[in-house]
Amino acid sequence: MKIAFLGYGNVGAPLADPPQRLGHEVTLAAADPGSETVRKARARNGALGVAAPRDALAGAGVVFLATPFQANQEVLAPLAARLAGKVLVDCTNPVGPGLRDGLESRESGSQAVQRLVPEARVVKAFSIYSFENFEDSAYPGYGVKPMMMLCGDAPAAKKTVGELITQLGWDPLDVGGLDQALHLEHMTLLWVRMVRAGGASPHLVWARLKELDGGGCRRQPGPARARMTGVARAVLRAPAGAVRDVHPGTLSNSVQNMEPNGRGRVAPLVIGRAL
Repeated sequence: MKIAFLGYGNVGAPLADPPQRLGHEVTLAAADPGSETVRKARARNGALGVAAPRDALAGAGVVFLATPFQANQEVLAPLAARLAGKVLVDCTNPVGPGLRDGLESRESGSQAVQRLVPEARVVKAFSIYSFENFEDSAYPGYGVKPMMMLCGDAPAAKKTVGELITQLGWDPLDVGGLDQALHLEHMTLLWVRMVRAGGASPHLVWARLKELDGGGCRRQPGPARARMTGVARAVLRAPAGAVRDVHPGTLSNSVQNMEPNGRGRVAPLVIGRAL
């Protein structure tokens, strides 16, 4: 697959690296190919291509938008025609002063992006964590992959992005149409407040649990209600001696009550259960 990146800084560069290493052709859409940002991205992975934005987008089937949200209009407006029909993965978040929603929750940032490029097929994904998780999505020993939620109004585009999410080691969870992006952006604010402001590990992620029957097999959904749990688990990867097993409870209490155990194991944090 040919993939182009609009934005390749703190978030975009770690995101661009893994798909290239999986064999995808990844190109940085750079107005200035000699910029320091391009240099740093290619120092991470010298096999990343670099081209002018219009050229990078021309052959790409998927385009990642990983710019600061405030730059979206300047970046996207001149490329709207080039993005027509493209799958545009919106990784941006409108984080405002005081770690509040920069659009005051009137609409999602992804809906604002869709208005800027009305013919693009916008999918919200790779937005609820930060670069630490994009660099390494592996959480061994759990029998469950970290979850990556996505949403959008174009089913085929979501299918493409979901397949890419799976390739990159995540468990994709389609949460609905693009109107759901507002809730994903609020999850980003929760993550940022816990990690950047609250001091929790930046390797904190969510995962999805499925209820098992007595024989260890997944129960099939019944006609009246599905038996699959919803977003039911957060996983925290930390250095040796940093965590202990945490009993079910609220995420905030679980994070606050972590104590050393010397085993270097990962602690599951049960944050909710939806049946």
